[in-house]
Amino acid sequence: MQLGPSGFPFEKLVGKIMEQEGFKTNVGVIVQGNCVQYEVDVIAQKDNIPHPSNSINLSDIIAKEVNNLMQHI
Repeated sequence: MQLGPSGFPFEKLVGKIMEQEGFKTNVGVIVQGNCVQYEVDVIAQKDNIPHPSNSINLSDIIAKEVNNLMQHI
């Protein structure tokens, strides 16, 4: 898997992980703000509550989870 400007591979991975946790997800969504458009990496929804997120903020959380999993192998 190539990360970076090749598209959304990391964002898709985050979306798949969140789907496994019961969320419905959309990746690479453009949202209209008051003045400009914003790209939101992942919008996850559960119980009709949207949870927008930029994957860069999630990378530390995911790294910690992977490290925790690796300790149990």
